[in-house]
Amino acid sequence: MGRKAPLQPRGLHRPDIYRSPVRWQDKLSLLTLRFPALLTMINQPGQGTQTKSSFYWDHVIIEVERTLVRVPRQGLIEASPIFADLFTLPPGGRQEGDTDSEPIRLDGVKKVDFEALLKVVFPTSANITSGTFDLTKKEWLGAMKLAAMWEMGHIRLHAIQVLSASMTPAEKVTHGLEHGIGRWVRDGVKGLVEDCQISLEDLLSVGADAASRILWIRQKTSSLSGDGSSTRRWEFGLASLKCLHCDADFCPPTVGAHTLRFQCGACQFPQDYVDMRLLYTEKIKTIPGRENEFEVHPFDLRCSECARCPLPSLASIVDRCYSCPQKGKKCMIKLTMTRPSVDEMIMELFPTEVDE
Repeated sequence: MGRKAPLQPRGLHRPDIYRSPVRWQDKLSLLTLRFPALLTMINQPGQGTQTKSSFYWDHVIIEVERTLVRVPRQGLIEASPIFADLFTLPPGGRQEGDTDSEPIRLDGVKKVDFEALLKVVFPTSANITSGTFDLTKKEWLGAMKLAAMWEMGHIRLHAIQVLSASMTPAEKVTHGLEHGIGRWVRDGVKGLVEDCQISLEDLLSVGADAASRILWIRQKTSSLSGDGSSTRRWEFGLASLKCLHCDADFCPPTVGAHTLRFQCGACQFPQDYVDMRLLYTEKIKTIPGRENEFEVHPFDLRCSECARCPLPSLASIVDRCYSCPQKGKKCMIKLTMTRPSVDEMIMELFPTEVDE
């Protein structure tokens, strides 16, 4: 008997296919041609087997300055309660931000600021591994501004921390006043007060009002030079003057039962005993071992009214202390004066600005 020819499937007119090597993909294709229902069974997933992962993200389309931005909705929801409320979809309603033709429009927001914020909300893998963001100082300021507006507290605090390391004292004052960041105002003012080489450019950049207060603090809290001397203006009253030799009042308020009246010997302006602004001097020296006590020569005193020395007719006292055991002894004056600290003056002159 001769060999029988192999049986061929019905309906196929190319028997040469079955004499060549056939891949399993080709066999599957042939089967689906023979049985079309098989293709539906292969592509149809099992009923009730699909679940949505936490990485199944929806996107939202936002328009800023005529520019469309498409980002994962969940990132903004987690970052801001404002966006969480904005993205709440009413049952059965159509939500803005689903299509390019109906985006969510953010009026009054700058594109560069919004994109800077998105760099922080959606960091790259390089940002995460390095722990840094590739933002300029201007971008950080823009991101911080929007973070404050949309209640992204953690982003705002991080921006403040990053910017604090690179800002000059003048920049801290300027941006601290603008954005309501008290620590920047406090640190910036203190830096400008203690800077011996403060520039006119720095003062102009913080504004006339802040600059005038900073200069006032510098005057009131000025440090003495290395030899203990100072050439700044120090204001005080008669009650602050003591004899350096015997520690008695240089200009006693009373003699026996009589109350003495004082006036400037140059302009006859009345000198109130307790007024702490009627006298001043620009030449003082520290007294070793004595805090807040300074040495002043009597003829270095000045009247605040006429800017001349009020001696010799302050109650007929010239440059001599008449309370000393040796009458008429020429004595230096001891000036007792407490200088306010820089922090105290900042709290006094910037009370609301440093309060966060």
